[in-house]
Amino acid sequence: MGKNRIEYVSVCDSNWGMLDRDYELTEHVIATKKKYGYPMWWDATWSKNNLDKNYAIAKAAYDSGENIFKGITVALQSFNKNTLDIVERFNLDFDTLKTYFDKYKADNIPTYSELIWPLPGETFESLKSGVQQLIDAGQENYLMIHPLVITDNSPMGNKAYQKKHGLDVRKIALDTVYLGADEKYITEYTDVVYATATADHETVIEGHMYAWLTILMYYYGWGHYIAKYMRKHGVLETDLFIDLMEWIKENKQSLLYKEYSKTKQSFYDVYNKKALWGRQVLSNNDIFWEYKGASSIVLHNNIQKLEDELIKFMLEKTNITDWKIKSVVKLGLLMCRSRDLEYPIKVKTINSVAQDMLDIDSDTIIINHADKDVVDNKWYNKAYHWNRKNGYWKCTASKDKKPLDRYHK
Repeated sequence: MGKNRIEYVSVCDSNWGMLDRDYELTEHVIATKKKYGYPMWWDATWSKNNLDKNYAIAKAAYDSGENIFKGITVALQSFNKNTLDIVERFNLDFDTLKTYFDKYKADNIPTYSELIWPLPGETFESLKSGVQQLIDAGQENYLMIHPLVITDNSPMGNKAYQKKHGLDVRKIALDTVYLGADEKYITEYTDVVYATATADHETVIEGHMYAWLTILMYYYGWGHYIAKYMRKHGVLETDLFIDLMEWIKENKQSLLYKEYSKTKQSFYDVYNKKALWGRQVLSNNDIFWEYKGASSIVLHNNIQKLEDELIKFMLEKTNITDWKIKSVVKLGLLMCRSRDLEYPIKVKTINSVAQDMLDIDSDTIIINHADKDVVDNKWYNKAYHWNRKNGYWKCTASKDKKPLDRYHK
C-alpha cells in the first residue's frame, strides 16, 4: 500500500481495536506511512465499549506524529434504556463515557459518535434526550445519526421481530452520499425502517430533520458557540435547536427555511420515491453531498444572511439582552473556519460575551486556524467531507496571541 501510494484504506473490520493484533497492525501502518507517505488515511470502524484498547491505539497513532485516523468512533446507537433492552445492547455508564471523552480532549485526539434513528422503542423525545446526554458527556467534535437499515441475518430481519415491535420495513436506494451518479449509475437497494410502533413515518422524518439541524448547528459549527453561550445562560443545547427549528418553520422566506425545506423533501423522496440520498449544490455534475455538508456550503456562501437570521431568531426566541445578541452571533460565526479569510484575525467583542462563550476574559480576541494551505476548488470537500470528523471547522481563540487548545478549555 505504501509503495503503491494508496491514499485511503477502509478497514473491513467492524471492531477495530478488539484484538491485540490491531495495536501491532496500527504500528505497522504508521511505520509504512513514515517511510512512504502512504497510506494517508486508515479508516477503521472501532470496537464498541472497548475504550481502553481503542484509546491506547489512538494515543500511539497521534503520538507518532502520523495522523492516520479520521477520528475515533465512540458508537452508542441509543441512550434510551427501553431501546437498548429491545436491541440487546448496553452502553458504558455516563461517568465512564465522560472520563474517556475528557482524556481524548486532553490529548487533542478527535472523536466522533454514532446514533441510529429510529430504533425500536425510540421516540422523538428520547432521540433528543440522547443527543443532549452525548453533549453533556463531552462529545464536542462530531456526531452521525444513521437511518436504521435492516439486514436479513440480523434479529431485526426476522419477520416476527418486526411484527412485535411494529417495524414497517421498505426498500430504498442504498446510501449514495459523496458519490457522483450520472445516467449510467446502477441503483442498488436496501431495507430501511419506515416507521415503528413508537415513531410513525411523520415522526421518523421529523427526527431526521431535528438531527440535520442539530448536527449542522453544533457539529458543523454554525451554532456551536452560540449554543455554548446560551448554555451559560441556562438553555440546553437541544432545547435551543428545538426553538430554532420552530423559528425556521415560522419564517418561510428565510435561507434556513429553504435549506430545511429542500432537505426535508429529499428525505421524503428517499423514503417514498426511492430517490438517491444526498443533495447536489454546486452544479448538476456535483457529488451528492450528505445533507449537513450540502447545507454548510450554502450557509458558508451566504454568511451575512445567516448572521442576520440568527440575530433575528435570538431577538425573538431568547431572553438575551438585545444589545449583546449581535456580538454573540458574530463571534460564534467567526469561530467557524471561512474559506475567504486569511488567519489569524483580530476581533473586537464584548468582554462578557467572550467570557461566556470562550472562557476568555478579554474584549479583543485572536482567532486562528491550523490550515494555512492555499484555498483551491477542493476546499469544500476538505471542510465538509474529508475532515468533517476531525472538527475542521473549529478555529482556535486566544487573547494576546496565546493560543488555547483546540477545545478552548
